[in-house]
Amino acid sequence: MRRRAFLGGCGATTAGATAGCLNSVPVLGNDGGIDTSSPEMIVESYVETVAASGGLPDSAEEMFHSTIVDNTRIGDEVDREPPGEFESSLVEMQGPAVALRGLSKSKLRSLSRSWRVLAREFTPPDGFVSELAVGETALVDVRFTVKTTFERESGTQTSEFTRDIRVTTAVEDGDWQIVSSTFVGGPGSG
Repeated sequence: MRRRAFLGGCGATTAGATAGCLNSVPVLGNDGGIDTSSPEMIVESYVETVAASGGLPDSAEEMFHSTIVDNTRIGDEVDREPPGEFESSLVEMQGPAVALRGLSKSKLRSLSRSWRVLAREFTPPDGFVSELAVGETALVDVRFTVKTTFERESGTQTSEFTRDIRVTTAVEDGDWQIVSSTFVGGPGSG
């Protein structure tokens, strides 16, 4: 298991607020274990390396669309160590499964009202939705369960939670990339 900063900082928000560490992540031409070959695979990589594990690995920029990296804290140097002692692991993942391909400009505009990146709201820059609408896009649903163990003064505490997220993906330079994620149902859903 790897220690993660994201879960500690973001707790119970978006696909950017989830957990996991699996030993076998598909690798396509990179050392980060990020597979950008399809909308399902980029979301699986996202859940395994960022969402489910609560971490932001050095290779995270490879899975996010460049506009997201340029307009969020992903593109900034951030402290990647958790604020306290904890470990997260992915217990189970159902999906990912494509819910819709070829998103229209109006659908993307509607979705963008609840877009989140790493558990923070993301307002797309001018023209970004129109740019996405002319390319390949897909909505991908995934459910995953995360187990987190915290070290406290009072002892070790363990919690487990399940998240359903919908991830907006798009092709950029031939690779599927994460645009945003939104909780589906329950707290934090958009």
